Amino acid sequence: MKIVEKLGLLIAALGIMLFTYTLWISDFSYSTSTLENISSYHKNAIDQAAAEQGFAGKTYNSGLTFVADLKKVLQASQENLAASDVPADVEEDAYRLPDYKIKEYISTATRSGLGGPVKENPVRWLFLTIGLAVLGGLIYCIPQFMTLPGIKHDNIFHSRMTRGLTFPIRSVFLGLTILGILWYGIVYMSGSWFHSLHTLLIMVAIMQENLLHHHLSIKSIAQHYLMVNT
Repeated sequence: MKIVEKLGLLIAALGIMLFTYTLWISDFSYSTSTLENISSYHKNAIDQAAAEQGFAGKTYNSGLTFVADLKKVLQASQENLAASDVPADVEEDAYRLPDYKIKEYISTATRSGLGGPVKENPVRWLFLTIGLAVLGGLIYCIPQFMTLPGIKHDNIFHSRMTRGLTFPIRSVFLGLTILGILWYGIVYMSGSWFHSLHTLLIMVAIMQENLLHHHLSIKSIAQHYLMVNT
């Protein structure tokens, strides 16, 4: 049974590692056909700015770098359209390039400009990543359905694999997760700190409430113990 569990863990870990690997084998590029079915004024301005900045036809190995340069192209297009006059019989919203359209175009261009083996064989990589992880988890759980009912002295409470993370390690994971969320918020909001600080304040309030509830629980248990033993 232990061999089956270890085999399941190995297969699941392999799937997770392959999923992480897919983040490094994809590439991104922009061409005149990347953004389609958008305003012709927006498309002409974006294509012109992309050609001037050398963005068109360039291949990126990092999605973050691609998005950063794409933002510069879209902001230049926005400034060019804002500096020119709106043609006759054309609505201003259809000619200008608002901020919400920039976010929409970034998402569309990132999906359309994605290349690499993952895009060429999505089903294969779906099985090699999520499929292997799910398969490994199922294999790991098979021995659990073949045990006899009743109390088992299998040292689960003291095992490092089942008793849970210790407090310092859990704090490290929690801290890294919070920092990752705050960093992503700053990047997504184009350098704005408002939403990240708002999120941080909410997290601090939740943690303070949990600590207060934990303190009150310990205090009530202590009072109950004193009442029983006096």
